[in-house]
Formats: sequence, structure tokens, C-alpha cells
Amino acid sequence: MSQLTLIALILLVAFLWKFGPWFRQQRILSYDFPIGWWHHVELIDPNHSHWPVLKRKKLEAYVRLFIDQVEF
Repeated sequence: MSQLTLIALILLVAFLWKFGPWFRQQRILSYDFPIGWWHHVELIDPNHSHWPVLKRKKLEAYVRLFIDQVEF
């Protein structure tokens, strides 16, 4: 195997390791919401601070689903 082929193979493996589709879900689930993003929710529903935790988690899951549709 020539050195050029070996380098190309290493680059291909590195590219797949970084951008492989199996890491997409992990990137989405580890997405950190920006500080203050609840401010935008406050504009929609001023009583957001009284929401139960489950409702907040459902909204975060919905936002993550939206992020999943957007290419990084």
C-alpha cells in the first residue's frame, strides 16, 4: 500500500469519525441552549417561570427536534 493511499485512508476515517451520521444524535442531545433563550419564551408566555419541569422538558425536546432538521 502506497503512502498516498494510506494517508487518504486515514483522512477518510478521520472525516467519518468527525462527521459520521451516528454522531448527529449525540451532537443534538448535547446541544447547549444559549443563556437567556427562555427570554424568547417569556415573550410568548409571561407565566413561563411557573411551568412545571415536564412542560419545560417537552419544549426543549421540541426545540431539539427542530435543530435536528437544521444542518449544522
